[in-house]
Amino acid sequence: MKYFRAQLHLTQQELAVFLGVSQTLLSMYEKNLRELPTQASLKLARLELELHQFQQQKAVPDSKEALQGQKRMQQLERLLDRQARKAEVDLLRLDAALDNMRQQQKQLDLKLAFIKRLMTPGSPWLEDKPLLQNMELDAEAALNSCDLACQQRMAYKLLLLKARAKAARQVQQTVTQSLRHWVSGEG
Repeated sequence: MKYFRAQLHLTQQELAVFLGVSQTLLSMYEKNLRELPTQASLKLARLELELHQFQQQKAVPDSKEALQGQKRMQQLERLLDRQARKAEVDLLRLDAALDNMRQQQKQLDLKLAFIKRLMTPGSPWLEDKPLLQNMELDAEAALNSCDLACQQRMAYKLLLLKARAKAARQVQQTVTQSLRHWVSGEG
């Protein structure tokens, strides 16, 4: 009887009222200390039969519900595919941007080193020092957009995108397998 009550999430009091007995009597019946009155036993048997039939009926969904469920799963599969594709495209774009950022940093580091060399004391280029200082400031400002911190942020975004793409593909695979079982009649 406890299993029956658990199936329906009924308290002893609720089932006792339904069967027309006291909660105390029902508790004693569950502990095999007392017998239920005949009417209550018959009602309980009919309820258990009704529950069994209900569960059997629910175990086989009607074709309309099954078709709707299948359509929702197919929509989910397509959505996950779009999400994974978008993440994969974004991955390629960000990976290329990170490569460009690294190249730009190398070029700017080289440019700055060269400018500093031109500005060393005794250099014949010191007459152009104001121009070289402006070039140095411009190069340093440009470095701010591709420095190591920017590269690390970009690498972090790449990791997040990889995880998002992987998760979308994994869930999509699970959905696809569920659909195959569903269509084959196993699910």
